[in-house]
Amino acid sequence: MPLASGAYTLFADPDGRYSSPRKFVGGITAGALSGWLALEVSARIWYLPPPEQLQVHASAAALGIFLTGVVTWGLSLEEPTAFSTSLLVLVTGAERLTYVTGIVVSSLLVAGVFVVWRRRVYHERARYLFQSAQSDDQILVPVRGDATDSVVLFAARLAAAHDAGKIVLMKTVSTETIEKTETELEATGRESVSGDSDEPSEDSVTQAAEEHLAEQQLRDLERLQDRIASVVDVPCEFVVAVEDGSAGETVLRTAETENCDLIVCPYETAL
Repeated sequence: MPLASGAYTLFADPDGRYSSPRKFVGGITAGALSGWLALEVSARIWYLPPPEQLQVHASAAALGIFLTGVVTWGLSLEEPTAFSTSLLVLVTGAERLTYVTGIVVSSLLVAGVFVVWRRRVYHERARYLFQSAQSDDQILVPVRGDATDSVVLFAARLAAAHDAGKIVLMKTVSTETIEKTETELEATGRESVSGDSDEPSEDSVTQAAEEHLAEQQLRDLERLQDRIASVVDVPCEFVVAVEDGSAGETVLRTAETENCDLIVCPYETAL
């Protein structure tokens, strides 16, 4: 069936040379009309008798193939299926008009489905294949080591490839660092920590230490945000997490909490 092979040509390589709805419909139609014309010439000019069932005159078949080649080449409608369509007209007998009309209508329907499918599905396949459940793509970037800028920019370009991409910059603070900062704050006896009390409470000292460390980390993250903004335009969020245990476990836990789809970090032999 010419329509089946032509439809396979369209859908197998949607952006290929022969995947053109114009060539598909035009080529098949040209082939059908060329075969019909070959039948009329063989009957009215060459006075060939009607062939028996499932038989054709060789001269009519040759003329149909020749006309199909000339018409499709002249109109830039190169469609391999056109030649089989032309030959099939020769065995339709009295039903040639019905056959040609059916070929034209059916090819238009197939081409219409192909155009909608290619535009709405095939060319949008990345959006369907890579779309997350939250309709966005969040990339977590643990800020570690000396290769921070290159890693962050690489992640930013990945996020920019999607319509709703987002970068989540992450820095960690170890529990040892927090305890050390608490000791320093207690030693200085800041009034801002204790409020009206002469001696700060344990909770207030811990909170002040965490806020102090978070401010330091956020300054570095804001610098990276400016670096990202100078290259690509993607939203950027910050996370400062307490590293309790291994760094790898902290990163994975943060990625799950922030609902990130991907983690981009430099290669490290130990985390």
